Amino acid sequence: MPSYDLITGVRADTLEIDFSPSGPATASFGLIGQGSTRSGISAGGTPTSAAYTAFNKAQGSISRSGSALAQVTGAKLSFTNSVETVRTIRADRKIEGADPGICRATGQVTVRFADTTLLTQAQNGSSADFAFAYTIDANRSLTITLHEVYLALAKTPIEGPGGVEAAFDFRAAYSATATIMMMVALKNQQAASEYA
Repeated sequence: MPSYDLITGVRADTLEIDFSPSGPATASFGLIGQGSTRSGISAGGTPTSAAYTAFNKAQGSISRSGSALAQVTGAKLSFTNSVETVRTIRADRKIEGADPGICRATGQVTVRFADTTLLTQAQNGSSADFAFAYTIDANRSLTITLHEVYLALAKTPIEGPGGVEAAFDFRAAYSATATIMMMVALKNQQAASEYA
């Protein structure tokens, strides 16, 4: 039974990316729409298939101030626009709007305790830029750069002879130098007009 929903007034609210040593690289987007209209035919016409090469988690990397972080066992990155829905009394049952709030970028980096670079940054309350990237080659990559990242002090439990892992929670702030908090750069050999 063909059934199509056309969602209108859509805003992107959240983004979540998980970094680990293996598996396919995936991202989750949270969207908020004003309303939807159901139909038996597609409003977008006949869909076309696009060839693509997927990123793998093994192609991931995390760097701090331009230098690769050593012995990272996992990381999580979350971004939100803090969109708040405005609900009013309407005959069409749609929301009045979706208002963006204060943007936040948070996450966690888990590393084997091999040096005190991150611990020192957390203790000093200083900031550094962090880049989370997936790279296939020079022409195909995705890089998310947080320009001013602050770390919380990590707990370092000693659980056995296999080494000590430390999990650092982080929060990004607006950088007056870069004039942004976060930048996303996608290289995929497609012209800008492909996204117009």
